[in-house]
Amino acid sequence: MKRIPIFILIISVLITSLANAQPDVIKADTTFGYDSLEVNFSFETKLTVTSIKWNFGNGTVSTLVNPICKYTQPGIYTVQLIINDTDTVKNINFIQVYEFDNIQIPNVFTPNDDQINDEFIVTSSGKSVLKLSVYTRTGLLVCKRVGKILRWDGRLASGDKALPGIYFYTIESNSAPSIKRSGFFYIFLNK
Repeated sequence: MKRIPIFILIISVLITSLANAQPDVIKADTTFGYDSLEVNFSFETKLTVTSIKWNFGNGTVSTLVNPICKYTQPGIYTVQLIINDTDTVKNINFIQVYEFDNIQIPNVFTPNDDQINDEFIVTSSGKSVLKLSVYTRTGLLVCKRVGKILRWDGRLASGDKALPGIYFYTIESNSAPSIKRSGFFYIFLNK
């Protein structure tokens, strides 16, 4: 009978240890973005740490406790952390880096039918479908477009030309990570 209490004690200690054991966790201040993405890493563990080694999946490694890694190429990266040369934590497909969609937005156009700068044209590298909304200074929506290249000839839904002045725009995408831009431009009608 003396063996039963010892056996129960061992099982009790084992169950308590398993209940209190938490897996090691890799943390990052961001997990997606565009090329040249800098990520600050940290981790949580219940272990007494004597050594660590990070592998960021892009060919770089670190032994710092809270390293910063710069991802310069688009891709999906697995991050690995080895604690005390034995405990390995992997976050598969943890960091996603997208190629930057280069968007060019003009600040003025002249829809006066002289064939020079007659359209408001927003160009991009074509990676994302964009949504353009153009508003008057009072907030009236005068133009809405969707596409990889956005064009507005300065005409309202009625067919009339928009009046000269300042107009505000918003540009958004539904792609991940989302693109959001806003600003203003001028319409000049002088010939």
